[in-house]
Amino acid sequence: MFSLDSSPGFGFISQTAGVPEATGIRAGLSPFRLQAAAWLYGVEVSAPSASRILLLGCCEPSQLIAIAQSLPAADIVVIDLIAQKVEACQQQTEACGIRNVQLFCAGLDELLKSEPGLFDFVVIHGLFTLVDDETRQAVLTFCQQHLTEQGVIGFEWNTQPGSQTAQILQDAIALHTSRVDDPQQLLASARAALTWLSLGMSQHPQRANLLELIRAAEAMDDDTFTLRYLQNINHSDYLVDFNQCAVRAGLSYVGDAYPWLECPDHFGETVAEINQTICSPDDKVLFQQYLDVAVCRQTRFSLLVSTAREAAITSLPDLARLRDFHWAGNFHREMNANGVVRNSFTTASGGFISTDNAVALSVLDVIGEAWPLSVNFEQLCFHTRSPEADKAKHEVELLNALEALFKQGSTGLHFQLLASGYNEVTSVGIGSFMEGYVSQLKAGINLWQEPVALTVQEVSVIEKRSYAFADIKLLEGLRRKGVLIANAESWRHHFQSLITEVSVDELAPVVMPLILFSTSVKQGGFCSTPVLPRIKNSDAGQIKPMPQKNLDRMYGMITAGEYEQAREVALELVRQHPENPNAWLELSRVYSRTRQNSSAIQAIVRSLAIIPANWDIYFELAITAWHLDRQWLTGRLVRAILSVNPQHALSWDVLGRLYTEHDAFTSGEICFDNALRLMPRNSGMLANLANLKAEQACIEESIALFRRAIKESPQEFDYDTSLMFSLAHSTEITTQQLYQEHVKTGRKYEAWARKQNVRFTWPQSKDPQRCLKVGFVSGDLCRHPVSGFVKPFWQALNRDRHELYVYHTSPLYDQVSQFFEESATEWKNVSQISDVELARVINADEIDILIDLSGYTAYNRLTTFSLKPTPLSISWIGYPGTTGIPTMDYHICGTGLATEGELEDQFSEALIYMQMPVQFEPDKNSPEVNTLPALKGKGFTFGSLNRPKKINDSVLQLWARILVAAPESRMLIGYMPGEEVSAILRKKLESYGVKPEQLIFRNKTHLMEYMLMHHEIDLMLDTFPYTGGTTSNNAMWMGVPTITLNGETMAARQGAEIMKAYRHEQFIVINEEDYFQQAIGWLNRLDELNEIRMAMREQFNSDKKDNFDASLGLEKTLRAIWQRYCAGEEPATMTIEI
Repeated sequence: MFSLDSSPGFGFISQTAGVPEATGIRAGLSPFRLQAAAWLYGVEVSAPSASRILLLGCCEPSQLIAIAQSLPAADIVVIDLIAQKVEACQQQTEACGIRNVQLFCAGLDELLKSEPGLFDFVVIHGLFTLVDDETRQAVLTFCQQHLTEQGVIGFEWNTQPGSQTAQILQDAIALHTSRVDDPQQLLASARAALTWLSLGMSQHPQRANLLELIRAAEAMDDDTFTLRYLQNINHSDYLVDFNQCAVRAGLSYVGDAYPWLECPDHFGETVAEINQTICSPDDKVLFQQYLDVAVCRQTRFSLLVSTAREAAITSLPDLARLRDFHWAGNFHREMNANGVVRNSFTTASGGFISTDNAVALSVLDVIGEAWPLSVNFEQLCFHTRSPEADKAKHEVELLNALEALFKQGSTGLHFQLLASGYNEVTSVGIGSFMEGYVSQLKAGINLWQEPVALTVQEVSVIEKRSYAFADIKLLEGLRRKGVLIANAESWRHHFQSLITEVSVDELAPVVMPLILFSTSVKQGGFCSTPVLPRIKNSDAGQIKPMPQKNLDRMYGMITAGEYEQAREVALELVRQHPENPNAWLELSRVYSRTRQNSSAIQAIVRSLAIIPANWDIYFELAITAWHLDRQWLTGRLVRAILSVNPQHALSWDVLGRLYTEHDAFTSGEICFDNALRLMPRNSGMLANLANLKAEQACIEESIALFRRAIKESPQEFDYDTSLMFSLAHSTEITTQQLYQEHVKTGRKYEAWARKQNVRFTWPQSKDPQRCLKVGFVSGDLCRHPVSGFVKPFWQALNRDRHELYVYHTSPLYDQVSQFFEESATEWKNVSQISDVELARVINADEIDILIDLSGYTAYNRLTTFSLKPTPLSISWIGYPGTTGIPTMDYHICGTGLATEGELEDQFSEALIYMQMPVQFEPDKNSPEVNTLPALKGKGFTFGSLNRPKKINDSVLQLWARILVAAPESRMLIGYMPGEEVSAILRKKLESYGVKPEQLIFRNKTHLMEYMLMHHEIDLMLDTFPYTGGTTSNNAMWMGVPTITLNGETMAARQGAEIMKAYRHEQFIVINEEDYFQQAIGWLNRLDELNEIRMAMREQFNSDKKDNFDASLGLEKTLRAIWQRYCAGEEPATMTIEI
């Protein structure tokens, strides 16, 4: 056995070049991996830190360097049969200054006679694993004799029956080289055979396995390739035979360095079930042999220990011990082009992991955010547990998630028993373990044994140690590659610098690590010292709150609707105190409260760049992210806050809203209860709980909660909006009581308007025939039902007689919005200005008639209407009821809904009864109408696809009466927000006598699947008193009529209006008994119902084609009310006929 010195002629990579990534890396060579794997089988081995390690077979030089770097106190001996391999490793380790590695070249005989001492870890791989049984026996005996009491052997070897595929490759190479006489050409011809096979194989059963072998052969050095495929040193065994060999050497089989490969369910449920049926896991080796045969296994990396330790070995990996591991991985959440987070991750190597398990997703998030550091089970538990969840239960769920990820063999998931070397860094400042030798590397690898490639610029930064002057995003790239090291404080400063340089969609991978490196170990983080502000020119003690007089002035301006002035005051504070995080925080709050959320984000990150350990700042970030539709980030942030401070009531409230948005109502209610326990009179929390109750179809509870919220904060008009909308769904209120509630709210708006001291004049000409400027105020001119109703009128309006202005009040914008913008005279995004400022803009535009398309729904600006910025105003389409606002002049009502004298006592506005022959624009991609399902002999199916909040107990009782009377029928109830609401409705219906098999519930889904549900439904049953609108129109378009109860209010009549529009008044009923009889009667009139169904769409298209211009009614309406205004006449009820 002899060592080698570096050859003077050995060429290193040029210092002006980058570093390519290493190839041929084997994770099983790492002592940390062997220690962790052995632990899962019940075997405790020596700690790697100060161990003696024997590698029989050289590995890739860069991997050897990484192992040596991660174990500076270890003594590593490497022996190989091939001198060139030893020489390559020798020269790389010496050039890189590695002092704890000894390399030797020796033949087998010389090796077996040597006395190198005892070793804690022995790794056998490469050519040593390809020898025959007799030689293998000798090598194992030698290793056993030089193994410490706590030592472990890792042996990589070719396994039968999978290795038989290698014989095919070997025979193919022999065929291709059989006519080569020149020894110099033999190797080239053999490698050419690999190309021939990889390109020329058909899709036969062995193709995939052969391709895997070909790729491995292509990566082999010439010596190994020659020995394996030209000299046929390629021995393989069955596990039972390998085990006998180990036993004769005084060794016991432990398991595999890749333990998941010994878990049958890694290969699927069927493999696991059959394998455990045919052989008990207690017969450890035989059980694994059956598994090898079942999966045609090709290689193993077996762990062996002294026979004296056999009693401790478990039959299968004890996955409960995964909780003892430290975990790491370079995982990155995927998101789509709109910033929506997906349930999938990519790794640095291009790997992909996808799962729907919420805990597993959280695990991968946390591991990826801690990279390159490792996190332990306690840290994972801290950061993945939702604050309302039981800790003990969550620990079980966490372990199950780790087991699933582990058994999957997830790409890029690293684990070891000890914290990683990255965690142990204590020096201040960013550095790299490659410093001093990076330019000498021929291939790159990090301390987690991952191949990495470095660019010329990255090499230069590491070589010159110019981290302080490097581009922050370049440093972030190096961090992601795992080649930088730093202590917690330095990582924190890195993320503080990075956070001001990233976009909103890049924020989560920066802010969440910032939290990790800014919180204490007790709080699941890495920080062991207090976090101080990063301030250049002042003492940390000088950071003070902003002067209260400035704050009062700013927020007073916001209350008065003077948003722009408030922003200017806040900006001035920042200019005066640029290094005070409180100045930036107040600026962010002003931006957020004045709806400039993108600017708010920029201010928040400037605050975090100064002081990252302030939970108030993170909460502001959570709220702003919510408004920017980054709900996933909002959830992560509020959970982080509550993990540290469970008394943070506002975070409980936000988390409850998130659960409500995602239809997890039980969890949402728990959160709201926690929030209200801490702040029982908080109006926002009361209103949010009210919204949750409304989504659960608990309208009366919702109404009571909204009333409480209004009592606490009467100035919050959003609560009035929600209350009015909920009251319209109530069965506990009379028509006149509903009207008086709206009038009361309208007077409240009027009182607010008076306090603004804003008065408008209208200087425009009163010429009754001139071109009119018509403004539309709405947040729904996007993919929303309102846009579908407006579009037919909008398209046909005479642009020579009307200039159309849109004041778009929501941040939503899509292709539908683009259509309206492109066809408008002017489109203005006004979501970021106040109601007062909007009124000024509208008045400055000299709008003649202003149309409200929202009423008491989201994104309304009824307060703007109460300021009367235009001569005339109309409420239309968005809300089936009065606004109650004295300054709202008119409300448009279809003549199919009511005639003069029927609804006047329900409206404070003058009613315009307008003929509307076309009032719905169907989706162009709708599926075709199908034959009545009941005719196929599958029974009669009733249906409802209305919102759950429309479904009250009176409706359920009537539906139940119908289903009980027709026990062979069933009912499909769609648009359910989730299983919780479905369960509530099912329980009620079954309590009224409905059989479980009669009920079909479907959750909310995308439009096409929603439309296809009509193929299963024979007849729709409407809700009341709030009847269907868009749902009834969609149903008619799909050929499915709706039995609808014509009530007293506009909301109770819209279903009847739709039936009249399609000339199917026979489906309109006047009371519940009529409703019941109609539903039962159609069970015996299937052919007639099918005729209606099949003719519906043709009738719709014919009516649309033959009818007069859809805009004529609206044009006549606009001109009529304008002429009354010009004549000095007050608004009055009228009927517009065409």
